[in-house]
Amino acid sequence: MRTASLPQVRRRRLATQRLSAAGLPHGGDVVRLLTAVQSQDAPLAAWSLAMRMPPGTTCAGLLAEQSTGGWVRTHVLRPTWHHLAPEDLRWMQRATGPRVESSLNGRRRGLGLDDDLILRAFGVLERVLAGPTPHTRRELRPRFEAAGLPTDVERLAHLLIVAELRSFICSGPPRGAEHTYVLADETLPPAPP
Repeated sequence: MRTASLPQVRRRRLATQRLSAAGLPHGGDVVRLLTAVQSQDAPLAAWSLAMRMPPGTTCAGLLAEQSTGGWVRTHVLRPTWHHLAPEDLRWMQRATGPRVESSLNGRRRGLGLDDDLILRAFGVLERVLAGPTPHTRRELRPRFEAAGLPTDVERLAHLLIVAELRSFICSGPPRGAEHTYVLADETLPPAPP
């Protein structure tokens, strides 16, 4: 077995990550190559994709590609957002979602969110998000409030994270600086178990 020097390892890693090799033509290609791209900070996530694409790639172009389903943004691997290929979301959530959700159980109890409340939130999401119109968190808030569900920032965010971890919802097309949500079953391709 051949041993690689540290400079060889660094060069190979830069090339494999498409930071020194030819860029990939589309943001979705980058997402598929990297499998799960950290995207908590949306502008930095776009920059990370653009670094692996041809020169001249713009943030507007990336947002347009994301808007047409090039990739989704959801909670996976840990309680933070990642970009995923649409066809990868379900299997990744099956593999990681239960563990991530169980790590949030203490906070969930502290927020007073029980299983009944979560199921009621899923019912509201199903009614509001059914159809072609994605909704922002700001647009979901009054619908939760009308159903008697918590709407403070932390509890609403937690309910949406749980819905993402269970592949019930995922990101829709970005709307300006805001992210939107859609029903996963209406957006994602079917995936084998």
